[in-house]
Amino acid sequence: MPFDLVAAAYDVLSDPEKRLKREGEFLKTLSGKDAAVLDLACGTGAHAEYLARWGAKVIACDLSEKMIARASSRCGSSGISYQVRDMRTPPEGVFDFVYCIGNSINLLPSLDDVVKTFAAVKERLAPDGRFLLHAINPESPAHANPTIIEKSGVVDGVEVSVLKRMTPDPKGRVIDVEVTWADDSGNHSGSSRSVLLDLTHKQMETMLRDCGFASLEWFGGLDGTAFVPGGSPDLVVVAR
Repeated sequence: MPFDLVAAAYDVLSDPEKRLKREGEFLKTLSGKDAAVLDLACGTGAHAEYLARWGAKVIACDLSEKMIARASSRCGSSGISYQVRDMRTPPEGVFDFVYCIGNSINLLPSLDDVVKTFAAVKERLAPDGRFLLHAINPESPAHANPTIIEKSGVVDGVEVSVLKRMTPDPKGRVIDVEVTWADDSGNHSGSSRSVLLDLTHKQMETMLRDCGFASLEWFGGLDGTAFVPGGSPDLVVVAR
């Protein structure tokens, strides 16, 4: 799959415009205008750009060069610095707000890597800084069975269709993504597979506290809805 289609598939699945309508105000309340912000695993940069346009000074990182290339190419704000970087070794600095959303933390290979990331974030937070973490809630009935998401859209003049399967597995949660697209040279397809760690509410709480976070506030979504431990499809925590 060409690099632009990898990132385009990400945008088709995530639907950033729709997400920001639902999540944007919640992010603003946590960030604060003129804040120093760190976006870990920024993808194609929609949330980082949203906060930068509002007035925050954002460093946005992703391990994927392809994601960063697309994010940088469409960036319309001078308030963002994009970097290809592993979330386990975030950039040096002091940040008022750090966030890692969209199940990105679950893509780390082990719980030790999750702890390493939490500890590194704690070291870089300002004394009154906030760390927002978002992942699926594996204890929710919504994720007890395999799920399939199908979406399509036109990106840079190319028609893209994406099929995402998420299947519970003893080792975690298997994510299969199939992408088809059509351009002047014909029809094409590509696929990828990844495995998510199933991080529970209690596991996250223990690891965050072990890394020095004293205050944890839980939500059921990135719109600030109340958290129901066995019911909410998402785990969202604001740690300080």
